Amino acid sequence: MASRWNKLLAVMILHMIGSHARATLRMNLTDNILRDIQISRRVLARNRWQSAVIILTLALSIGALTSVVSVVSAVLIKPFGPVQTDRWVYLWEHPPNSDSATQISVSAPNFQDWKRESSFVFSYMVLWLPWSYTASGGEVTDPRQIRAAVISPEVFAAAAVVPAAGRFLIPADSVTSDHVAVLSYEFWQSAYGGSESLIGKKVNLNLVAYTVVGIAPPRFCFPPEIQTDVWTPIPAATFNSGSRSGRGFRVAAKLRPGISAKTAQSAMTLIARRLARTYPEDKDYDAVVIPMREAVAGDFRTPLVALSGALACALLLACLNVGYLRSVHLESRRKEVLLRLALGANRFLLVRQFLIETLLLFAAGGLLGLLLSPVAIRALISLVPSAEIPWLHARTDAATFVAMFTVCLAFGLASGLLPAMRAARTDPARSLGSSGGVTNTSSMSRRMRDATQIAQIALALVPLCGAGLLIRSFQHLQDVAPGFDPGHKLTLMFSVPRSRYAGLPEIASLARRIAQETSPAPGIRGSAVVQALPFAPGARWLQAVTRTDPKGIADLGSLPLVRYSVLTAGYFEAMGIPLKTGRTVSEDDTSATPPVVVINEQLARTQFRGENPVGKILWVGHAEALPLSRPRVVIGVVGDTRMDQLENAPDPAAWIPITQQENSDTILRNLYLVAHTTVAPGAALIAIRERIREIDPDLALSDVASLEDRVGDSLWRQRFSAIVVAAFSIAALAIAVLGVFGMTSYIVACRTFEIGVRIAIGARPSDVLRMILGQSLSMALLGVGLGLLGCVATTRVLSTFLFGIEPGDPLTLGGVAALLLVAAAAASYLPSRRAATVDPIIALKTE
Repeated sequence: MASRWNKLLAVMILHMIGSHARATLRMNLTDNILRDIQISRRVLARNRWQSAVIILTLALSIGALTSVVSVVSAVLIKPFGPVQTDRWVYLWEHPPNSDSATQISVSAPNFQDWKRESSFVFSYMVLWLPWSYTASGGEVTDPRQIRAAVISPEVFAAAAVVPAAGRFLIPADSVTSDHVAVLSYEFWQSAYGGSESLIGKKVNLNLVAYTVVGIAPPRFCFPPEIQTDVWTPIPAATFNSGSRSGRGFRVAAKLRPGISAKTAQSAMTLIARRLARTYPEDKDYDAVVIPMREAVAGDFRTPLVALSGALACALLLACLNVGYLRSVHLESRRKEVLLRLALGANRFLLVRQFLIETLLLFAAGGLLGLLLSPVAIRALISLVPSAEIPWLHARTDAATFVAMFTVCLAFGLASGLLPAMRAARTDPARSLGSSGGVTNTSSMSRRMRDATQIAQIALALVPLCGAGLLIRSFQHLQDVAPGFDPGHKLTLMFSVPRSRYAGLPEIASLARRIAQETSPAPGIRGSAVVQALPFAPGARWLQAVTRTDPKGIADLGSLPLVRYSVLTAGYFEAMGIPLKTGRTVSEDDTSATPPVVVINEQLARTQFRGENPVGKILWVGHAEALPLSRPRVVIGVVGDTRMDQLENAPDPAAWIPITQQENSDTILRNLYLVAHTTVAPGAALIAIRERIREIDPDLALSDVASLEDRVGDSLWRQRFSAIVVAAFSIAALAIAVLGVFGMTSYIVACRTFEIGVRIAIGARPSDVLRMILGQSLSMALLGVGLGLLGCVATTRVLSTFLFGIEPGDPLTLGGVAALLLVAAAAASYLPSRRAATVDPIIALKTE
């Protein structure tokens, strides 16, 4: 028994001794690392300029990386607010005999069939109509126009969100005669101060009292691409219409778990084919499934490709230069390392200290970069019109912070470990026993220097070529004539409430009066009202057109479609759209006169090939209503205008007087006023507001912008790509130039003794200058050649971004290559000139 206790006691003592030894070892290791950190800080402080350059380079690189990763994550990975973006798709109809990219809205009967027959792939399917209301009265002191969605009530249940206050819409709201609404959290805060007492109270929307039943949660927006302020239920009577030609609704659906968009597309194709066989209006129509993320972020995600490529080159250059600077720093401490090794220093401990120095630099640069990232994110997003990205909520969260900090440490280990190990492998006996000259064992190998310089030039050339192509493409787009004169044009939108302006005559009277009253206002040369304004929302209405009497056409759904708009007299004159032949709409074109239409040159070419269209007959309007419509006489042909994108060719278009609009008044509820000003467009806004307020003080004016700004905003994708890629390319160029300067300076320092000998035996300064400069330029030429090969391979990715220029444009690539060679020559010149002025006596004494 005693023996057993003795053994147990011995084990306990040994364990205690072992624990103490391990604790002591840990303490000694901690103390050693802390001492190394203190030494590293002093070493870096002595080389403060080099340390500052490295830290600043790292801070800018890591800040840019963090900001871009945050934006890319928000666009491609994270959900858009509370909506589960990757489980939602948009559904469209594809008309026959049209381009594969053409997508049009859906009819209510087709929606019902889709919803019933696709329940095995979709858990929810919702229908909505983009809308706008004028909010007035109560706490809204000035009438303001707000965005709305008339939508299926089950959208909130499908989104699986909880109201911030009250309740959401329910199916019963669609059948009741009471007007109810759900407000967005942001509109609730801005207009009503977040008062919870608003629930159950009335708000005026288009001069109609709506009961507020609930408040959506913060950042909830559906559809996510539009900043919606209010949701109202779509009336159940909408689905009682048997019209399948009335395609005006938007549809979204939520995929069941495990169902992909590709599977959903296959299912919807089968359903669309069955409908096409059953209903004449659906003949040859197809269904298109577009993932929500692709539809919402498609315009923004493509510039990120170019941005990410330029950033990758800049980061590689930064890491290359940091590794080079660290190698140069360790080379400058070669004698110190040799002495320490000769005195018995441990090679592992030397490597650890050098590595700690590198990690300190990366830690400082990483933390500073993470602090800069919010500024960089705001700078990136500021390049995009806010109306284009209401769904984007980019920020640096904890996950991004940890990921980027890990990247910093990895780069630090990679760029610091190799130079540290190389320095620690030096043989002190051989090196100290040498004559003191710089040999291959005591300096960076020539092959490494040359490879580094070539890589710097090549990596800088690739983003520079991309930036050059994007900038030239952007210039070509700016030179495209939109078909009108955007200068000195003020535009704004106003909504016409149904409660005060019940039908077409009332709307036409209001539009004509606004145009007539604002034209003589101070600073206004002329004004007009139009439904579809170029480069503005609502400019995508399509209607059917035919020269044949539609009463004899069996398949009205197969008729070609044209851009369609209504307007008041003076629109073409105010916009500066040239009249080619005939006349434009006048005040004499009223509901009592024969129907007329003005067409553009593109429609004239497609419908009246080789004929003079003036005086000819056209039917234009909603396909289903065409048999009931009166034929219109073409009174004039105007020049082609681009409606939404400068890179897109003009579409066929038709305009009719607002006094002669037939059938539906729905598209006339949102109208645009365009005023040709004699002063700056913004200066004329007050006079216009006063004139409209005299006509109707309850009309809300919104979307105020000059026509130049609208055209400019349409180029935001190209501008964003060009500016951001150019910024990163300039950064890459600066890093490469600094690298060439530093590398040439290092070469001159290493060869000072050799240069002194050359001058002492008769070499002229010009010979030395030519030797150093020639060697540097030869490496630059090799780098340019290698970079051009990379450009040919990578710039093809930019083909979808370019307009009027080919990815391999020799002028651009050659010009950028010449610019880089000049920059490299300039960076090499100063060190080369310094080498040419070396005093041989001083050089030989120093060596």
